[in-house]
Amino acid sequence: SPVHQAIEAKLCLPGGRFILNAEGALWKILRKDMTSLAHMWSVLSYFNIAPTSHTFELNMDRAHLIYEIIMKKDMDLGTMISSQITQIDQSN
Repeated sequence: SPVHQAIEAKLCLPGGRFILNAEGALWKILRKDMTSLAHMWSVLSYFNIAPTSHTFELNMDRAHLIYEIIMKKDMDLGTMISSQITQIDQSN
């Protein structure tokens, strides 16, 4: 989709892209494929916004969050954090 292409263009180094899951859906961006700015914001988000132990990649939600931060867009941070907490609860 155009949104995901824009996120890739802003967060990935040349040649970097979203990794697909087994069903062929967009899944994550590996740290080695991130720009320095995307990596910096990802580290900040891991430790200060929505903690996670998976710091070597950006899942779709976090990639979208970082894209919106870099592009200075308005966002509902509370809803994003709430959805991540719900995902953690469901996986336990």
